[in-house]
Order: sequence, then C-alpha cells, then structure tokens
Amino acid sequence: MLKCTNGGKLVSQGSLRPTEYRRSVVRCSYLGRTERESSKKLDGQKRTGVLPPARLSVRDLGFESRQNPALLQNLQSWWQEISESCEQRVRSLLTSKYDKQIIGLAGPALLTLAADPLLSIVDTAFVGRLGSNELAALGVNTAIYSLAFVLFNFLATTTTPLIASALSNGDKDKTSQLTFQAFLLSGVLGLSLMGGLFAFSDSTLSIMGAEGEVAVLGKQYLLARAVAAPAAVWCLAGQGVFRGVQDMRTPLMVTLAANGMNLILDPILIYGFHFGVQGAALSTSFAEISSAVAYTVILWSKHREKLGLNCSIQTVVRHAQSDYLPFLSAGGTVLLRTSLLLGTKTLASSVATHLGPISISAHQLVAQLWLLFSLVMDSLAVSGQSLIAVSLGRGDKVSAREMSNRLMELGLSLGLILAMVFTAISPAFPHLFTEDPNIIAQAYAILPMAIFILPINSLAYVLDGIMIGAEDFSFLALSMASTAVVVSSCLLMVEPLGGGLEGVWACQSLLMVMRVGTLAARYNSGEGPIPPLIEGAKAESANAK
Repeated sequence: MLKCTNGGKLVSQGSLRPTEYRRSVVRCSYLGRTERESSKKLDGQKRTGVLPPARLSVRDLGFESRQNPALLQNLQSWWQEISESCEQRVRSLLTSKYDKQIIGLAGPALLTLAADPLLSIVDTAFVGRLGSNELAALGVNTAIYSLAFVLFNFLATTTTPLIASALSNGDKDKTSQLTFQAFLLSGVLGLSLMGGLFAFSDSTLSIMGAEGEVAVLGKQYLLARAVAAPAAVWCLAGQGVFRGVQDMRTPLMVTLAANGMNLILDPILIYGFHFGVQGAALSTSFAEISSAVAYTVILWSKHREKLGLNCSIQTVVRHAQSDYLPFLSAGGTVLLRTSLLLGTKTLASSVATHLGPISISAHQLVAQLWLLFSLVMDSLAVSGQSLIAVSLGRGDKVSAREMSNRLMELGLSLGLILAMVFTAISPAFPHLFTEDPNIIAQAYAILPMAIFILPINSLAYVLDGIMIGAEDFSFLALSMASTAVVVSSCLLMVEPLGGGLEGVWACQSLLMVMRVGTLAARYNSGEGPIPPLIEGAKAESANAK
C-alpha cells in the first residue's frame, strides 16, 4: 500500500485533488521501501491522482535491510551465483581447453577427407570432353572403386584408436605389432581385390549395368586402375597409423601431392598420348602408388622410433603373426558395421530408382550435397577417434568424458551451421545441376527433411567417432544391425504404400535418428566405455583434497 506525507500530514493517494496544480515534496514508502523525496506535478486533465509505483529492486523482494539483513544477503548471494553460473556456461559453450587439440586434428582431417574425392572429380572433368560413353564408363568404375574403398576403410578406422591407445601407454611392442599387422592385412586385401577385379571384370561391369561400348571402355579403365588396388588399400592402413600418432599433416600433404600429380598427368595421358579413358585410370593409379610409397618412407623416417619399428625382418614377421585375433576381431566388427550402413543407403538409392528417373535424379542431387557435408562432420569424428583413445589409454576417463562432451557440443553447433548454410543455398541449389522442372520440384520436396536432419547427422558422426576411440566395436556392429533391420523394412514398404521420394528420405532420417538414439543411450549408460558417473569424479577428487 502506498502512503504519502504532505507537509508532515499523512494523506492517502486519493486525497490529492486532481485539478489542483501544486509542487509538493512527497515522501513515499512502498512495501517497506526506503523513503525518498520526489517532486510531482499533478495535472487534473491528464492524471488520475494515483502515483505510479516505484521501480522494484532486489530489496523489494524482501524486507528493509534494517529489518532483515540476513534475507537480503541471501538474495544477493543467490543472484550472484545464478549470474556466475550463466556466464560460466556461456563461456564453456564458446571455448574449451580441449578446442586446440580437437581443431588441430579436425582441420587437417577435414582437408584430407575433402581432397580424396578430387581424384574422381579431376578425372570426370577431363574424361567428360571425350564423349558420353567415356563418361558413362568412368561413372560405373567410380561407383565400383568407391564401394570397395569404403568397405576397406575399416583398416584406417580400426588402426587409429588401437595405435593411439598403445602409444599413450608407452607400449612400443604393441604399437609395432599393430603397425605391421595393419600393413600386412592391407597387402593381403589389396592383392585379393586386384585379383578379383581382374578375374571378374566382365561380370562386375555387367552387374553395374554397363553394356556395349560403355562395357568395353569400362573394362579398360577397370583393369588399368586395378593394378594400383594394393597401393590404394595400403594407403588406408597408412592413414590409420598416422592418425594414431596424431599426425594429420602428413596424410594431408600426401593427398594434396597425389591430387596435383593426377591433375598434371591426366591431360598428358588422356590427350597427349591418346590413351583416352584408360589414360585417366593410369594417372590415378600412378598417384595412388606414389602415395603408398610416400606413406611408407615418411612413416619409417619420421615415426620409426616412436612406433618401435627399429627391429629386424624376423621380428617384423613374428610381430605381425603373433596375436592377430584382436586386430582381426576389431576390424571384422567395423567392417560389418560399415557394410550394414552402406547396404542400407544403397537400398535407399535402389528404392528411389524404382520410383522412376525423376525421383532417382532428385535423390542423387540432394544426396551428393549431403555427402559433401558429411565429410565436414566426419572430420570431428576422426579427431575424436584419436583423442578419446589416448585419454582412455592413459586411464583418464574424466578427460575422455569431458572431451566427448565438447566434441558433441561442437558437432551439434557444426550441424546447425551447415543446416543454415543448406537453407540459404537451397533456393538456387537444384538449378545449378538441372533445369528440369520435375526434378527441381522433387528436390524441393525433400530438401526441408534433408536440412532438418543435418544436426542429428552431425551428432551421429561424432558419437560414432567417440565409440570407435573407446574401442566399443562390438556395440557399434550390433546397434547398426538392429537399426539396419528396422530401416530396411521401412524402405521396402515405401513403394507399396505409395510413400514416394519423401518416404525414402523419411527412412533415411529414421536411420540417423536411430543411430543417434542407440549411441546416445550407450554413451549415457553406466555400462558404456565412458560412463556418465565419471563426470562427478573430478569434483569429488577436488573436494577430497
């Protein structure tokens, strides 16, 4: 209640006549508020005579400080704690002590991942001038080799955390053993791939739908590039070892050099020597062989001591042959998980193909941009594989959990940024590749779904990298198997139920949502490799001290 004194006399709000002009010193007290002097001019035509309430402060929430100083002190302390907590939270979102390590590995990894597809892009640019049959033959072979190298990428994925963990423990015998095992397995798989491509070249091209002149040109490219298949698989093992020692710069430099070499040799072999599409294959093969040699030489000269590779040939063979089961087991589960993921995405493309040429064209158009953005997201996963493995190898689960949380914060932020970029370019994006109004309309129909799921995609990649770094390979395979069964069943129902291309992308979105759901459940489970209870261990340890 507002009380006023006018000249020392107690008056109420309504006792002041609204038509009277006066300047009086009014002393007010509102809910125990400290009295203050104010000069008021009451205008009878514009004012009602009711004095406006004073502005509230922290004091207004309690009693006069003279009456209850303890309550006021508690309120001020409470307000200060809230302010400091909010400020600390905002600061932690903007920066972290782990950012330098994460970005230091993710930056070069991103450039390396983005540079790899340039080999095919450069070939496409030069071969496209030869004619439609040559370009079609190149397209078929690009699909074949992309599938093969995605499957064999488990070499890099498996090697990275195993090497990083062994190094953090200072176990040089283990690191040398793992290094030799990775390269020995890559050699066996590479030679097997080369033999299979030579033996089944015709049937492989037939399965891919190549016929007539396209099949003839395709075989020329397939056989010329198959020569370098062992070298290409060898490079995957090399990338895994270098990532394990947290040397991301060397793979980047080797990849950039290989792309530069391919760029120089392509016009010389394709046009200068008139090798045509076969010249493009020879150029790529030479670049891949050179990369394999570079990885081997640099690894031996730069990291030989660190990896414990100063040993005789007999020791090399003994290390490579001994206790191979853990490496094969880890590699096998990663291969299974990759095959299931790739198979589900291939089924999605197959369903889109059955919907008609317009649908598959729009599907491929949006999927390519999705694939490009996935390379950006995967760079965080690559850094997570190495960093988490190092922390867990040292037995520091607190740092591993904190770093994992930071990786997810960065992943979600990156996904949101990419979604905004995708949204900004989406009106013009389809027009960059086609002017067919039907394809453009189909692309616009699925773009909102593709954009919306990008932050979830980013979390899926980051969580995947965290679990690989924690060497939780078996769970990754089992969770991917259950997810693949559900999503594949949904994909098979799209065409009978008339779901159209929107149904295909709804299933792809379900794939990513289920991946995040299963991985997040594992991450927050007490049975996971980095249980959430560990987060409180650091604070408890500090309090104990």
